[in-house]
Amino acid sequence: MHASVVLGLISVVLLMVSVRMFYLALNQGASERVGPFCAPGWARRLNARAWR
Repeated sequence: MHASVVLGLISVVLLMVSVRMFYLALNQGASERVGPFCAPGWARRLNARAWR
């Protein structure tokens, strides 16, 4: 009984860590995709694309 409780707690902690790392990776990927638009001159590039 005691061993199953310990294993259950360990599995829950590992699950929480893996979910947190997954969301951090998602947020990092999103910021890298948005990053080029935050560079200087992004408005001119967007306007040039819109008027083509």
